[in-house]
Amino acid sequence: MIKKIKEIAGNFPVISTGDYNSTPDTEQVKLLSEFLNDSFTITLMPPYGPKGTFNSRFKNPISDKRIDYIFLSDQFEVLKYAHLTDNDGEYYPSDHIPVVVDLILK
Repeated sequence: MIKKIKEIAGNFPVISTGDYNSTPDTEQVKLLSEFLNDSFTITLMPPYGPKGTFNSRFKNPISDKRIDYIFLSDQFEVLKYAHLTDNDGEYYPSDHIPVVVDLILK
C-alpha cells in the first residue's frame, strides 16, 4: 500500500481512510504510521467519542478496539478528531461508527 501511495501521489498531499481491520499495535498499522500520520495521535484537541470504532451487530456496545483510521501526510494539521455515535436509540446505520476530522492543509 505504501509503495502504491508513493507511486500515485508523489509529493502531493495524501489522505488514506478506511476499515483497516487492525488495531494500532499491529505491525501493518505501525508500518503505515511511519509513512503517514494517524490523525488520532496528532489531533490538537483530545479525540472525541469512544475509543473503539465498530460493533459487530449494528447495536451497542461499541468495541474498545480502533480499527478504522484516517491517515494523513505531513501537509495536514488535524484540529479535531471524533468517533461519532449517533443512532436511532438502539441500532447504528453500520457496524462501524463514523471517524471524522477537522483539518487544514498547511
